[in-house]
Amino acid sequence: MWKLIVQFFRMLFKKKEDDPDQIKEEVWTTDLSHPGKGRFIPEESTKYRGFYTKQGFTLELYHEHTLTWIEDPLYRYQDLFIQLDVHFSTPTAYYAGGLQFHRVDDSSYYSLLVSNRGYFRLDLLFNGRTMPLIGWTEIPRSQEKEASGKTREQFQSEKTRQENPSVPPVSLSVPITAVQIGLIVSGERMCILINNRWAAEIQDATIPEGRLALLGVLYEKPKETHQSASLLFRHLHVDSRPLNVEAYYIRWTSFIPISPSARYNLAETFFVMNQPHAALVQLKRLWKERPGPRTASELLLAGRSALLLGLHQEAEEYFDHCIEVDSQAEESRAALAEKAKILYLQDRYGELIELTREALGFFPQDPVLHTLQAHGAFQLGLYEEALSSYQEAFQKDNDNGLLAQNIGSTFEKLGNPEEALRWYCKAGKLFLNQEQYHDLELLIPRLQELGSSSAEAHGIIGKYFFAVEEYPKAQHELERAHTLNAQEDAAVPYLLALISIQEGHRKKALSLLEEAIALDPAVATFHFRLAESRFILYGSTHDGKTLYHLEEALRLDPGNGWIHNLAAQIAMAKGDVTTAKIHLEKARELLGEEIPLIINQAELLYLQGEPAQALELVSRYEHDDTTGEAAHEKGTILYRLGRFEEADEAFQEALRKNPRSIEYQLSRAHLLIDMGLYGEADDILADAYETEGKEPYLSRILDLIGYVATKKGEFPRAEVAYRLAIEAAPEEVHLYQELAWLYLTMGRWQQARELIDKLKTLRNREDTELEAAITALEEQYLESTTEKVTCSVCQRLWRLPRQLPPVPPLKLVAQPPEDLPAGMCPSCGKIYCIQCAKEHLDAGGRFLCPTCQQHLKLIDDRLRYLLYEWSRQSEIAKNINF
Repeated sequence: MWKLIVQFFRMLFKKKEDDPDQIKEEVWTTDLSHPGKGRFIPEESTKYRGFYTKQGFTLELYHEHTLTWIEDPLYRYQDLFIQLDVHFSTPTAYYAGGLQFHRVDDSSYYSLLVSNRGYFRLDLLFNGRTMPLIGWTEIPRSQEKEASGKTREQFQSEKTRQENPSVPPVSLSVPITAVQIGLIVSGERMCILINNRWAAEIQDATIPEGRLALLGVLYEKPKETHQSASLLFRHLHVDSRPLNVEAYYIRWTSFIPISPSARYNLAETFFVMNQPHAALVQLKRLWKERPGPRTASELLLAGRSALLLGLHQEAEEYFDHCIEVDSQAEESRAALAEKAKILYLQDRYGELIELTREALGFFPQDPVLHTLQAHGAFQLGLYEEALSSYQEAFQKDNDNGLLAQNIGSTFEKLGNPEEALRWYCKAGKLFLNQEQYHDLELLIPRLQELGSSSAEAHGIIGKYFFAVEEYPKAQHELERAHTLNAQEDAAVPYLLALISIQEGHRKKALSLLEEAIALDPAVATFHFRLAESRFILYGSTHDGKTLYHLEEALRLDPGNGWIHNLAAQIAMAKGDVTTAKIHLEKARELLGEEIPLIINQAELLYLQGEPAQALELVSRYEHDDTTGEAAHEKGTILYRLGRFEEADEAFQEALRKNPRSIEYQLSRAHLLIDMGLYGEADDILADAYETEGKEPYLSRILDLIGYVATKKGEFPRAEVAYRLAIEAAPEEVHLYQELAWLYLTMGRWQQARELIDKLKTLRNREDTELEAAITALEEQYLESTTEKVTCSVCQRLWRLPRQLPPVPPLKLVAQPPEDLPAGMCPSCGKIYCIQCAKEHLDAGGRFLCPTCQQHLKLIDDRLRYLLYEWSRQSEIAKNINF
């Protein structure tokens, strides 16, 4: 009874186990010095390592531009206040640390990052789609500074960086070593604190709750070692009680003074993120919170934001006030240009010209003011004046493709199409160099109309289509440029070569690459691609041209890791593991842990007789490799070792990661063929044949389909496959061999004979393998189509068709040569040549069998056929009875 009472009270007061999926309301403070104090689970891979130390939780980052996180799997949070100390232990690296919150899974979470160059950002990843909420923004400084502002051009140049978390911001001269990150999330409201100072606030309710994770990303490895960067996370404080979190939020957003520079920095960020309304809101809050006059940079940013919102009158007022602050300042120049844009947008061209003339008196070197003056003159039909202003602007900004395009348009208006085309081509080249493909797309109709017979114009159009991956259009335009003798532009044959390689016509690319080198021999990439193509095509490690172009590429660009990688591959093919190791180490030093380099490292280990280490290396990278390349290499090594079942598992893993890879499909098909599983191999090859982008692999796919069909006895299908393969790659000599063997198997002697003769025209005496193949085909052809007859004494051999045609009667009126048959013994059936038979004659000079002493006779049609053929060819036979 007493035991029952004790058990009852134990059950009554037993502590309930925590549900890891509950929304947790707690206060949790930890120094992250060991697993008992930190809930984050240590992890390790080829790209990162997370582990506990006495100082805190350390995250080592090995791979550039890879977002890495260590999750706390225990609780989910809704409202929360977080403080986290982050220490940057590798000052020569360029990296960032922070945290994920409201984490649902790998495809949905918020992330807050602070870089060791003094910037922070906030992003939302929802269902795998990244949405920047706050782009890279300078962290609040310990000493207040006045916002200096940036030019419009600086804003535009930063826009891509702000919208892309993988692109790091402008570096500070001295990296920071530690930072305290603070975050308040109260409902949809978020407030970011950096070093115990307000840094930003925003609202977003996309993900209402989730888990926490420590976060890191490496942008540039340490310059000395190129190894890893280390983050140390210390002192994590979490308060998820809703009332406390609300109090934190009110305190930081309503009672603690906010730095004006922090407000301005946030407004700048919103502006370059193309959120002018949010930028204007921050500026107005800044002016409300801070007494005193508005600065010129604040007014300029406010005017630009209002202009983007279409608030022209409000924007003009901001610009006027900005000019009043200091008419000689840089902000004043920018404000004049922005005001001129308003006049242009409102079709006030006369006022625009007057304003720009007045402004150029203060800022005569400003290309924007010259451009706006030209715009006004152009719209009023003052083309000569517009041309002068555009040219003046281009002299001061000669990398501006839009200015060159405007000059071309003005020349068109003035009736000078030749000069217009020249400037359009200049604009097109500038757009290409700066990857301004949208602007170039708008220019293309003018290039097509005015430059229909211009090699330069077709070349520019072709390069555009190549850049946007419209390869058929690119090929058409580049071939047109090539035909029109674009002899000064080496890029035309080079790009045509790359297109040929993509289409699987690498041999055709060789002459184009040689032409590109002849036009510009100082470009390392041209030599590299030619060496690579020759190596892939011929595999000859002693080919003089391959080695020459490889050496030239290394000489011209010794810092190119991919050239060193090719040098390593060629050295491995030669069996020179020492040279291969040197180049591969250099490639890894330049490129880092790229998967192709890891695969070549595994190849090197295999060549050194260390297959176990090779397998261990690729297995280490297999998990993190999303392309399947590491698994494919693992399968290749296992295949060479004869471990077919394990190789098949590895190839299947590679295909799971990249099911549309034809290279992986062909590797598994080869394996299944060697395992005798022709049906499965046939299915994989059928899938490969239906895969988009199969053209470079088409001849290989059809070759294997023909082989499998032959093994399955499906000879007509095999014939079709081989014929299509030859049509796809007529330069592949081995395909003619395969089809010739198939015809011999099918008994189609005439087609086999034609292919053997074709091979003889394609052979190179130095190609011993092809010579041996032709000899084997000839022998099989003779064995299949002829019958052997031999002399019983000297073993002289005669060949004659297996199906003899009718032999007409004949009479020999001359002595046949001694290498023809004398006859057959009717008793023993032995056959003798004339040279051997003449040793045994009767008294009348007739041939006798040396064994039976019987007269030899021409009683065998085969012998009569041989004599008839001799007599017919000698033209001494007469048709008679005998």
